[in-house]
Amino acid sequence: MQKRWISLLLVLALVLTMIPASALAETINDDNVFLMQSGSGKCTLTSAVMMLRRRAYFDGRTDWVDVTENSVRSTAWSNGLAHSFTYREMQVAYATLPSNNQEKTQLLIQLLAQHPEGIVLYDRTQPHAVLLTDYTNGVFYCSDPAGNISSGRIPLTSSSVSIARASCYWYVSSDHNGAALQ
Repeated sequence: MQKRWISLLLVLALVLTMIPASALAETINDDNVFLMQSGSGKCTLTSAVMMLRRRAYFDGRTDWVDVTENSVRSTAWSNGLAHSFTYREMQVAYATLPSNNQEKTQLLIQLLAQHPEGIVLYDRTQPHAVLLTDYTNGVFYCSDPAGNISSGRIPLTSSSVSIARASCYWYVSSDHNGAALQ
């Protein structure tokens, strides 16, 4: 009996060494979920990729690590992020934000409550996009794909995008579960 347990543990150890580190995200905010853009002008694409990775992760898809700029580009990119597109049964839609900062803040808090995968928040004045991930304890958090910003989940105030200057957003409107995600 002891030999069986040892054999089982050895096989399990072998299998775990074969799984890439990027597939072992412990939480939705693990640094392995977030990406840096591959080149200038790709912030909206990279932010959308991170959003789709997180949605796939929430949906229990083991292939979430395969959601990359290269795999999304053909359906979502044409010298800019398409206003609507579908990638692996996840439909993405675009909307504009109200100009009033109080209304904008309230809407973003509501959207994040409905979209735990986050939303792509865009500032046309720069232009630059980030993945707005959550609103926790009165603070907006994001992942900024720019190479000159800390990677991972950071306070939005540490990025180059602000709520006041944000003008529009992309969000997952439905996924493979067939659920509309408003």
